[in-house]
Amino acid sequence: PSMHNVTESGCVLDLPKAQSVYDIMRNELARVDAKRMSRPALESVRLAAGVRPLDTLKATPTAVKAYRTADGKTVQMLLVRDDDLVPIPLVAFLPENPKGTPVLLCTDAGRKSLETEVRRLLDAGHPVAVAEMRGFGESARGGKSVFHTASRHDEELAMLSFAIGENLVARRAEDVAVAARYFCGMIGSKSVALSAVGAAAIPAAHAFFLERRWFKSFETKSPPPSWHKVVEHPEMQSYFADSVHGALRVYDWIDLTGQ
Repeated sequence: PSMHNVTESGCVLDLPKAQSVYDIMRNELARVDAKRMSRPALESVRLAAGVRPLDTLKATPTAVKAYRTADGKTVQMLLVRDDDLVPIPLVAFLPENPKGTPVLLCTDAGRKSLETEVRRLLDAGHPVAVAEMRGFGESARGGKSVFHTASRHDEELAMLSFAIGENLVARRAEDVAVAARYFCGMIGSKSVALSAVGAAAIPAAHAFFLERRWFKSFETKSPPPSWHKVVEHPEMQSYFADSVHGALRVYDWIDLTGQ
């Protein structure tokens, strides 16, 4: 049989008053913007993101390597989350004579990418730890993703998380909080300065906001755009791995970064 278009052009978006999915999302964003608080409530964020309180999370540290250098000691650890057995690789650099605020570094790349920053902080006397949350660094999936068009390997992990009702941002935020608590205990500090590079900024912001007592300050470097901008500008690249479903009804991730 011959094929016929239901519409004259063959595209329903050419119909009068037609709206794309992005149009609908922008309209919904305008509606929720009018109701969303500029400073979200802690428990509202926790509920929307699905981040569990740090007090309910335990991790078993396993010493991998410890060695002393001319300017201090380096300790490599694996913190294994008791709730899901996911390891958090952590490397701590402890100066011989610490004289600065302890710093916890996170990145969406491998920890080798932080070598210059670690050296700079150590030279200034700061104890430093680099923690790799799940799906980044050592635990990043190698090879091609089953989602062949994905430009990031953690997209597969994020999609599988959504499929079972989980949230990769939430689990990563818990990883950051667990690492911060352990680093504080290791060096006898009440809190650490948190610094996050790239996409690591989003889960780190959640950890900072929800477990504020463990963090003295928070900074980001080359962070992703706000969720608000992503919805407003569909041409912007966005990722499931950086998203919390439905969160913009309550907060934008950049709302969590204020001191």
